[in-house]
Amino acid sequence: MQLEQAIEVNNYYEIIAEVPGHIGQRSVVDREARPPKVSSLHFVFEDWGGDELLTSYPIYLVKDSLAEAFLEQRFSGFELASVDVERGKQILAFKPSLELPKFLWLRVTGDHKGADFFMTSNRYLGVSEGGLMAIKETRPRTLVHRIYHEGDNSGKWV
Repeated sequence: MQLEQAIEVNNYYEIIAEVPGHIGQRSVVDREARPPKVSSLHFVFEDWGGDELLTSYPIYLVKDSLAEAFLEQRFSGFELASVDVERGKQILAFKPSLELPKFLWLRVTGDHKGADFFMTSNRYLGVSEGGLMAIKETRPRTLVHRIYHEGDNSGKWV
């Protein structure tokens, strides 16, 4: 008699998201902390290519509809908070009619031991396979990712 065991493999990934702007002057940031700790976020958009997950070190923004998908799928390792959004000089000059959708601050709180969202030892956003699939369903234009293994950053970005 042979016993068969199902082995569930849950890969984790590091991702690099679109960088459409920068942390604004009205943010409250502890720059002495490593990584810097942001307690109030003002974000200045200088461009936007359409992706629903955005970054500017050390923060992440998520379009409200993608945030809703994260909540519906009961992903762990994050909190959602408001962000003070401003249109910067570049976006006003080159894309004055571009309407920005509502974004939320994706505050990453998880660790690699089972959370869907966490910061990797390489200081990238780490996501579970389910989290990556939810992000990829939005058809991001600039997102790249690689399989994450603690302490190993030799994987190929795709």
